[in-house]
Amino acid sequence: MLHYTIHNPNPSEQSFEWNSLKFTAVDKKDVNHEYIQAVTREGTTEPVSVSLKPAQKLPVQAAILVPAEGVVPKLIVQREEGAPVVRYYACARMSVHKT
Repeated sequence: MLHYTIHNPNPSEQSFEWNSLKFTAVDKKDVNHEYIQAVTREGTTEPVSVSLKPAQKLPVQAAILVPAEGVVPKLIVQREEGAPVVRYYACARMSVHKT
């Protein structure tokens, strides 16, 4: 599970749809794993489609299926098709949870 917080830093309301971000986990063998295309409110199965007030934050979660052995050394985040991606490397907080 990928746990993260969405935040509206703007002075006006902003909408957020569950498919606004695309996540790709890269395992230790450099194999890409796409997220399951659903983002829910933290601790629920409720899909995220909200209007965030200024300064409002909302904890959310997304699932990414990766091999059970090892850690995920890289996470790639894309906002929209064709936009530059953000890469997170060797995050100590990124680990595999067996279910």
